Amino acid sequence: MELAVRDYEALQRSGGNAGWISGVVLEKIKARAKALDRVTGDMIHKARLAEDRKEQLYRAWRKHEERRRQRERERGMRDLGL
Repeated sequence: MELAVRDYEALQRSGGNAGWISGVVLEKIKARAKALDRVTGDMIHKARLAEDRKEQLYRAWRKHEERRRQRERERGMRDLGL
């Protein structure tokens, strides 16, 4: 999260307007979500990364999966009219 905040502040300092910054941030979020869709827990475990980075990726992946399942549940409830 700290890295994201620093990146956002760097974008603000670069003189970009709010609309441009929002567009860049949304692109980054979408790219990260696509990447997390392709990842599995086993892939993270086997990756040649530092342990703290693996833990960070695993937490992000787990959170992404929880959000995906929640969206699917909400979509199912809407389809049932609840």
